[in-house]
Amino acid sequence: MTTGNKSLRRLAEWLREQRERQGHSYRQLADGTEYDPTTLSRAASGDTVPPRDVVRAYAEACDARVEDADRLWLQARREQQTRSGRKGRRRPAPRPELIHDRRDLGAALHDLWERAGAPSTREMQKRAGDHSELPHSTAHRILTKQTVPRYDYQLEGFLRACEVPETQWPPWLEAWRSVLRHENRRPSPPVRPHEHEPGARADARRVVEEYARRTGEDPAMWTG
Repeated sequence: MTTGNKSLRRLAEWLREQRERQGHSYRQLADGTEYDPTTLSRAASGDTVPPRDVVRAYAEACDARVEDADRLWLQARREQQTRSGRKGRRRPAPRPELIHDRRDLGAALHDLWERAGAPSTREMQKRAGDHSELPHSTAHRILTKQTVPRYDYQLEGFLRACEVPETQWPPWLEAWRSVLRHENRRPSPPVRPHEHEPGARADARRVVEEYARRTGEDPAMWTG
């Protein structure tokens, strides 16, 4: 391995050790996963940080601890992000209680994403939940700082996707509300999806009721 990423080297060595401990070839290893031998071999090559799902599947096929795989993968991904960031100066992301404007909020959310290992927007959508709290297109716009979350449940979906514990959500939600107040805006009301969409009516009702509970407004304002 020629990588300068020490954490990636540790991840690759750990993966190889798990396979050798089981005495499996990559073809045998692939039989226990949805990935082909080439993908699994590449994951342990140390050339680049592999997708986390591949690392997890590799570990499971070797009867290894997935928690260890996650920890090593996250360290490798964070070191990769840190090394990439040295190429240019970036504005430090403030703590949530020090966020004052949209720029601060965008920087802070991007920092959370990096600390979570920079998951893909598809992976973020999956982590956020089953009710479209954070569509991958919205996650992309937030990460590229084209927008900030419009609704509290979008921000919560983003925090969940970045694996921020729920106990740490309140200061982020307050910072987000403060930014909207600073811009003389209020959190946007939920938008009702078209009723012909699968599960749309139930999802819309859930979103409206949650919004009404948090704002104290009459849900009839949004249900017509």
